[in-house]
Amino acid sequence: KIINDINKIKTGGTTNISSALITAYEHINEMKSNNSINRRTEIIFMTDGEQNEGITDSDKLIDLSVKLNNKCNDCSIHTLGFGEDVQDIMLNNISISNGGQYEFVLDSDKIPTAYGNCLGAALSVVYQKLEMKLSLHNKKIGNINTKDVLKPNKGYNFEQVNEFSVIRIDNIYNGFKK
Repeated sequence: KIINDINKIKTGGTTNISSALITAYEHINEMKSNNSINRRTEIIFMTDGEQNEGITDSDKLIDLSVKLNNKCNDCSIHTLGFGEDVQDIMLNNISISNGGQYEFVLDSDKIPTAYGNCLGAALSVVYQKLEMKLSLHNKKIGNINTKDVLKPNKGYNFEQVNEFSVIRIDNIYNGFKK
């Protein structure tokens, strides 16, 4: 089914990242519900353009990717951006927010290396689903509020739960820093 869907893709002058992400997660969730996949799933998302169809706001796309990923058990998104029109910051934040890695490729001869880096990161997960609960008195360190320092979409998810500051990190890869 996936190969048939891929063969239906037509190139054109538009980039619809939201539709691509939704379609990818629909396929993954369908395969997981049919027990066709029963292991960790890595999405390697590649684009050569600026999103100009579907959801075009970068923050909304990042939020969509996190929402879709939260519904998927054990998934990560790695992104590869090709060319000068690609939105580096948005693609990097999609990857970081979903336990993946971002690679920028300006020259087509570097595509295999970038793809290999993402694949290597997917295969070198050291920790998964790490959760830390910090008990910080008054939720401040000196005059700095933990909410000002610990913000979501920076490689981890953060929330205040009663007296605890809870930090969740999907994946920690060998050799990468978060």
